[in-house]
Amino acid sequence: MILKDEFYTVLHPVITAGSLHAVLELNPDHAIFLGHFRGQPVVPGVCMLQMTKELLETAMDKPTRLLKGSELKFLSVIDPRQNKQVNMELNYTPDSNDSVTVTARLFYNETNFFKFKGIFAAE
Repeated sequence: MILKDEFYTVLHPVITAGSLHAVLELNPDHAIFLGHFRGQPVVPGVCMLQMTKELLETAMDKPTRLLKGSELKFLSVIDPRQNKQVNMELNYTPDSNDSVTVTARLFYNETNFFKFKGIFAAE
């Protein structure tokens, strides 16, 4: 499932060697929110992880797959009506065997919504 450009839009991406920082604009009218949850939309945790994967692929310009999630923390609910924009901070380090160590977080101002540490395979 690709969420970019329908579930969220990337605004102001800054890509440097080993990092990506961007503002993400969420689409509060996306069909996902009809089931999660009608009348009280919440960004699903799996969507936060998928957004991390997609932005890693943007930064690296190659497909990836998740090998290990050693730390996935869902710290605050993202209601797309209240937080239409969130920030993504993603740092990655390629390893010797086509794997990539990644840390990422979704946040807005002082509120952290999601933190991730793990390993992706570059394909």
